[in-house]
Amino acid sequence: MNHEDYKEMLPLYGLGTVEDAEARAIEEHLTTCAECRAEVDDWRDTTSALAYAAMPAEPSPELRSRIIERVRSLNAQSAGTEAGVHSHQTDHRSKSKSEPASNLVRLPERRWSFRQKLFAIAASFAFLALGASLFGVWTSNQRLQGEVGLLSRALDQSQRKLATLEQDREILSSPTVAVAMLKGTPMAQKAQGKLMYDQKTGRAIFMASDMPPAPAGMAYQLWYIAGTHVMRGAVFNTDAAGRVMMHDQLSPEARDATVFAVTLEPASGVDSPTGEKYLLSPAI
Repeated sequence: MNHEDYKEMLPLYGLGTVEDAEARAIEEHLTTCAECRAEVDDWRDTTSALAYAAMPAEPSPELRSRIIERVRSLNAQSAGTEAGVHSHQTDHRSKSKSEPASNLVRLPERRWSFRQKLFAIAASFAFLALGASLFGVWTSNQRLQGEVGLLSRALDQSQRKLATLEQDREILSSPTVAVAMLKGTPMAQKAQGKLMYDQKTGRAIFMASDMPPAPAGMAYQLWYIAGTHVMRGAVFNTDAAGRVMMHDQLSPEARDATVFAVTLEPASGVDSPTGEKYLLSPAI
């Protein structure tokens, strides 16, 4: 290759994209050509700057054309040219093995200038600042998602409470609402209960107060009694003060009940009453 051939390969050599055989040939040429050494230095400076550049830079049209033409010429080489290159590579390796290490050509080590070091440090700080900013955004987003979840759950609870209040209002304002008062038995003399239910829909509200706490594994159960027919109702427990407010759904048969009672039963509930009565209504 002549001088112009080496100059055309310098951009690829500076970017580190030439084959090993071509790289060694260029390095031999650089030992005798000051012009090419200066151009290689410029390419290496450009490569170092690209490693820390904040924005990508497009190569000049002239450089782009030179690189494209070089790639095309390499692809168009004939098999004979490739054989010549391999032969030159083999001869060069044999020659290198016979020469002492002191005769090998070594390019001078590139050292970064003060300006390049300053640019690299600034780029590092910018990267760290960007990372800290992204972490802050991520943390803020996680916190906001947690707050949104809490607000969503609070909204769901409020909507359920509103729905319950609306149901209670419909029951209490229904023209077919019935009310039964329950009084405490000797098992709970101070206890009181009140059952309000819509005879048309069967929706019911039950409230009680001053009930003794149910033992472990036990609960209270509501019963609807029509003559000798006893129908089961909801199972419930009271709060620490002995109070409860709950909803139930009466079957069509239970809406004809004339007596209402509350007994103490196993916590899972039973189909027929087995425990003592704690609340009982007079016959309607």
